[in-house]
Amino acid sequence: MTHEAVFQAEKVIPSLIGGKITEGFTDKDKEFFGFTVKKGKKTLRVWVDGDEEGNYCGALKVEDEDRKVKKP
Repeated sequence: MTHEAVFQAEKVIPSLIGGKITEGFTDKDKEFFGFTVKKGKKTLRVWVDGDEEGNYCGALKVEDEDRKVKKP
């Protein structure tokens, strides 16, 4: 893992665990996207950026663990 991957996995993602994704959104120019997470009394807006400076729109890769092909 790179330093950034470790930071994301150990610091950022845990702050979202237990929250509920309530909506998706884009910026006003529809170039970037994210989602809203409600956790307790907090509402967090999570932007999906391609890099730390937000130079390009990132992407999510979602896998359904129940549908993965199991290897023998």
